[in-house]
Amino acid sequence: SLHLALTLRRICSNEKREVRQDPNFVAMALAECLRQYKVKDLPLSAHLVTLHHPRDGLFSAIRTLSEHHLLSAPVVDEAGKLLGLLDSLDIVAHVVEAEAAGQRLLCDQSIHVLMGKGSRRVGGSVPTASLEDDLSQVVDIAAGPARRVVVINAEGKPSGIITHSTIVQFLHEKKHEMKEVMHSQPVKEFCTHGAITIG
Repeated sequence: SLHLALTLRRICSNEKREVRQDPNFVAMALAECLRQYKVKDLPLSAHLVTLHHPRDGLFSAIRTLSEHHLLSAPVVDEAGKLLGLLDSLDIVAHVVEAEAAGQRLLCDQSIHVLMGKGSRRVGGSVPTASLEDDLSQVVDIAAGPARRVVVINAEGKPSGIITHSTIVQFLHEKKHEMKEVMHSQPVKEFCTHGAITIG
């Protein structure tokens, strides 16, 4: 679009170097670039790993996440409809809660009651999107506390999940198209400061 072309021209201009260094301007330029894409343009996995309520319990969920090297997975009911999301932080919060209660052994639990324990997601609720949704809006959601967005198909069932890794992979694939936007800021501007470490 003309607006996108003008935006990128401003970024590329040597005379506007101070504009390129403005984080807000760079964020706006990146959002403008993403508006030309839909969720369907993302490199979504062809096979979505899901957890099933009430079939799967805590131990089964841990095994599934471990086997597939996942940090989270959508939880569906017997009809395949989305109930929420079980995050590894939910499991960690449950373990911490059990230890604080003096439990020596971890008991199997329904994943339905575990969802949302480790985050601000009430009852494990999770943002959703369709394949035709605007990518810039979905990226904004994933960049917030939710961190993940579940893709829902025309039948109302989950068909994919958008994570930070999904977005980074997409940006890498489009690096030539977004070169000037992505290279307009030093890496340190995108780093998290004050990281918590375990000694």
